Amino acid sequence: MSGDRPALPLRVLVTLSVYWLGILTIQYGLGVVVLPTMVEDMVGPRNAGTGLAVINAVAVIASIFVQPTVGVISDYTITRWGRRKPYIFIGGLLDVVFLYGIATANTFVVLVAFYFLIQVSSNFAQGPFQGYVPDLVPARQVGTASGLMGLMIVIGAIVGSGIAMTGLQEGGSLFAATLALGLVEIVAMLIVVTRVHEGTTGPKRTMSWPRVARSAWGADILREKSVLWLLLVRLLFLGAAAAATSLGLYYFERTHGLSRGDASQFVFLATVVVAGMSGLASLPGARLSDRYGRKRIIYAGMILTMGILNAGTAMATPVFLIVGGLTLDAVGRLAGDPRAPGGPVAAMYVAIGFLVLAALALRQVDARRRELAEVVELAAA
Repeated sequence: MSGDRPALPLRVLVTLSVYWLGILTIQYGLGVVVLPTMVEDMVGPRNAGTGLAVINAVAVIASIFVQPTVGVISDYTITRWGRRKPYIFIGGLLDVVFLYGIATANTFVVLVAFYFLIQVSSNFAQGPFQGYVPDLVPARQVGTASGLMGLMIVIGAIVGSGIAMTGLQEGGSLFAATLALGLVEIVAMLIVVTRVHEGTTGPKRTMSWPRVARSAWGADILREKSVLWLLLVRLLFLGAAAAATSLGLYYFERTHGLSRGDASQFVFLATVVVAGMSGLASLPGARLSDRYGRKRIIYAGMILTMGILNAGTAMATPVFLIVGGLTLDAVGRLAGDPRAPGGPVAAMYVAIGFLVLAALALRQVDARRRELAEVVELAAA
């Protein structure tokens, strides 16, 4: 059991988290700069929001289904490298291949196809990678490991948006910047593959591979109402947070009249502010959770990486981009100007609506620790 394991040195916990830096470098670089730029150039400003909605709606299918399914399959995979490393290595290499496809895409259909493929390859690696915490980290250090994960996500967001931004500056190359995103991930992947010692054994497989894959989608979690409400809160809150970055390029260009290069700089600054504030809170919050505990069902859900829980998290940014992107284009059509400044503003109001709904949903969450709730129920009986 994880509670019986010795504490891991900080350097090991950092190594276990570093791949998140590579993953988020690509996600943010593509999401906040590369895709908005390429989509607008391909479909025009009149349909840019709709184009982003389409590309994210298609790609989210991979995020929802590939990650938890491959993660569970990796539980029972036995190789000389271990259970997780083959998937991380293959997924990381394929990410670079598909990044090249994105960088050289000359039509919207080709761009959608390669963005879908990079979501498949990225989640092919992410599912197994997320198994390292329950595999290797003692229970008393799970909060710290989660905080380090949050810190790497923050750094990756800043690095990714910063690299992509250079492609829109005078004399810059969006093609080179896009490929540079993959270089960061390759380095992070190689650190994990060469430095993490995960062992070469795993649980004995007693089911067929198709049944193993389906086991990622157990529906027991549907009986936990507070977790489902919390899942909705997370989806709405993260979706609202995406407004500051995902449509930021259009907002600064159209509403404030900035050039594309200047707008990308403001998007980078917005990412630094949003991600930086999250990073400042991640480690202290994680250490407090180690000390004072977490709700049992949330902890269990984090360890098991249930497919249903992952679905809600993976859908957060795409849901906002679908609603916000369609709103952006609709306002532009009503105004008779595809670059109408009111379009991005309306999309930001959609984000505010998401926050209001998140606050209302949070009221439905039972904040008591599960252990205390069970004691009260027994006493009442």
